[in-house]
Amino acid sequence: MIEVRPYEGSAEDLSNFVTATWRRDYAGKMAFPLWSAEYLRWQLRLDEERFRKYQVAAYDGTRLVGTLLAAPCAFQTPEGRVAGAHGSWLAVDPEYRGQKIVGRMAEERVRRVAEDGGRLVVSYRFFGSKHSLAERPPTDKVDGGKTFIGKRGFWARVLDTPRAARWNVLGWESILTRVGGPFTPHPRVTTAKGVIRPARDEDIPRCVELMRKMTARMSVAVAWDEELLRHQLLGSPVAQTLVTETEGTVRGFVNFHVLPFLGRTEEPVGVFDIVCLEAVTSRDCVPLVNAALAAMREQGGVLALKIGCGDAPWGTLLWTHFVPRLPDSYLVFQWPQAPIVGNLSGPMHLLWR
Repeated sequence: MIEVRPYEGSAEDLSNFVTATWRRDYAGKMAFPLWSAEYLRWQLRLDEERFRKYQVAAYDGTRLVGTLLAAPCAFQTPEGRVAGAHGSWLAVDPEYRGQKIVGRMAEERVRRVAEDGGRLVVSYRFFGSKHSLAERPPTDKVDGGKTFIGKRGFWARVLDTPRAARWNVLGWESILTRVGGPFTPHPRVTTAKGVIRPARDEDIPRCVELMRKMTARMSVAVAWDEELLRHQLLGSPVAQTLVTETEGTVRGFVNFHVLPFLGRTEEPVGVFDIVCLEAVTSRDCVPLVNAALAAMREQGGVLALKIGCGDAPWGTLLWTHFVPRLPDSYLVFQWPQAPIVGNLSGPMHLLWR
């Protein structure tokens, strides 16, 4: 008898279950992240009991056979600020597929988000490989309280050409990586008017102010407050944040993490969560992003990624040798209650999970 209930184990056991399941499904077929225990502890806040309710799991007795997890947050929407979550980390033991476990976990997660007044769950469905088991959109674009908003792709920046080429699963991507190698120099920390340094706790109020200015023009965005942004920027060894400061005032910041990704080989990949350049001069944007790229490379990173939602200036990305990849994921909004009404097609600031 399969029971759906909150996840009960450790971050280490959760990481082992999800990554082992994804390895069985996708190893050698497509690239994917290997979610570390520390990453899951950070994003899901597993050490805080109040967030455990959002971590939905399926059990056969004491055996973990499925997960569908969520990182609670708030969003700024056309209807104002609403509670919600970023959802991801779907994994089902192959022995238990075909028993409608995914549907039951999805219903339970939505119920739990709605129980706390949540209006929106944001997630992605990867379609960039024929091997992906991710859900595809129905013909009417709306199904079971979900809306497929559109397709999204990554901005990508190669950090180590030979290793990135060996890591790529698809042969043509490996060839393009090698061909583009001479035109993709190693990131250099260049001279900036401001001081670039790691973020500190006393920077948080200013960073919140900058994020609110940046996201004011977005159709949907994470609604950062001091507690949520402090956790995102400083709440784990996985979280890395650099700020640029001029005359004692923080003008902008970038927040990123580095995780192992499995392609043909296993390599570290850097992921930008926040690129906030709201008050940074054009001269200082490139040095700040390059400083983060250099840090990723020093940590062994072969590639840097930023999900393309319209929240990062494309000019700065191009100057720092990012290239836009073709869309490979559907952005999906799930409505625990009534759908939010308004413009949902403009630039957004959302995390990739």
